[in-house]
Amino acid sequence: MLDAISGFAPGLDLTLRDVQSRLREKGLPWELAKCFDGAAVIPPFVPASTFPDLTDIGIRLTINGKVVQDGNSSLMLNPIVPMIQHMAANFSLQAGDLIMTGTPAGVGPFEAGDQIVLELVGQTPFGSVVR
Repeated sequence: MLDAISGFAPGLDLTLRDVQSRLREKGLPWELAKCFDGAAVIPPFVPASTFPDLTDIGIRLTINGKVVQDGNSSLMLNPIVPMIQHMAANFSLQAGDLIMTGTPAGVGPFEAGDQIVLELVGQTPFGSVVR
C-alpha cells in the first residue's frame, strides 16, 4: 500500500461560511460553499519517500506569522494507510488521485491581505497572500 502513495502536500480546503450558512438554513447541499475558484490551495507535493514514518508527519498553518494549526499525522482519527486501504476496497483509485484527509484543530477565518504559510514540518513552507 505504501508504494501507492507518491507524495504529500498540506492542503487548505476553504469554505464560504456565509454561503454555507444560507444553504444550511434552506436545507440545501453545500457545494456552492465548497466548490468555487480557489477553493483548495495545494502546494507542490513532497515525495512520500521523504517521510520515513507516515504516522509522524507534522503539518502547520500560519496566518500573519501566528501558528493557527499545528497537527501531526499521529493525531488523525483515521490513520493514513488504513484509510487508503478502506477507500481502495470501496472505490476505484487511480494514479494521481488526491485524497484530503481532514484538518487539525484551529479552523478559522482569514481576510484579504493575510499572509498564509502551509507547511509539512521539516519541508519547504509554501506561502501565499489571500486575495
